[in-house]
Amino acid sequence: MWQNGLFPRLDVPANATAEQVATKAFEMSRREAMLRILETRKVRIPDSLPDQFTAVLVESQGERKIVLVQYVSEAVGWWSRVYEVKDTL
Repeated sequence: MWQNGLFPRLDVPANATAEQVATKAFEMSRREAMLRILETRKVRIPDSLPDQFTAVLVESQGERKIVLVQYVSEAVGWWSRVYEVKDTL
């Protein structure tokens, strides 16, 4: 997974919940505030250092997205990325 490059600086504290971080990341990337948290889980992504992330499944305007978050450091803050969920039916 590619983690390098720019990502939004999220104005949330280090002790924020994954749901709070995902909400802020989603708002900044999509400019939508209305979302529903469906599920949160810890995930391991091999070949990433560190390889522990939190994946938050959200729904907004009938579409599902996965918001992947990871706290990096006090200087950097939270890394986040919003991914589309493809329908597999």
